Amino acid sequence: MKIVNNYKDLGELGIDAKKIIYSKIKNKIYQKNILELLPNGKSVWIDSYGSYNNDPNVISFENAKWKGIFKSADIKYYKDFYSPTLHQSINKYIKPSSIVIYGSCEFRYINKQELMDNINFLIKSYHTKLLIYIDTVFIDFNKLKYSPQHIIEETKKHTDSRCKIHSLNDFKYIFEIN
Repeated sequence: MKIVNNYKDLGELGIDAKKIIYSKIKNKIYQKNILELLPNGKSVWIDSYGSYNNDPNVISFENAKWKGIFKSADIKYYKDFYSPTLHQSINKYIKPSSIVIYGSCEFRYINKQELMDNINFLIKSYHTKLLIYIDTVFIDFNKLKYSPQHIIEETKKHTDSRCKIHSLNDFKYIFEIN
């Protein structure tokens, strides 16, 4: 049995392994809830499995680490979620009616403050409707002291007053920000 001292020792994952990981991370169970909230017009899905169908009004941006697992040539790739170039280009050239963040790795394994910072960043970067799927299982907070609902309400209080919360179950929520 080989002991792995560093993740780099594992080498690069193959395409099949990446497809399996991606399909587990981007669970499509609650995607219909997002679709029901989408306004008419172009929709940009960032790190959110936007290539789920061939809808011409959906423009998909995926993290460059997933390059090679999609058959569609229409998917655009980015390296930095917080890049000014990314959000400026989307605003200037695509002019979407909505931005969707669904199952994004940018909203996993973060604390409450990082969650608020990420949402505030999106509000400042994109001046359009935002639909952000949050799974509180992946948010780091004292789960003995606070409920997921408390964290969501606190986040709403410190982000934007135009924010509407849609509860999907005890741990999963959609932030709708107009």
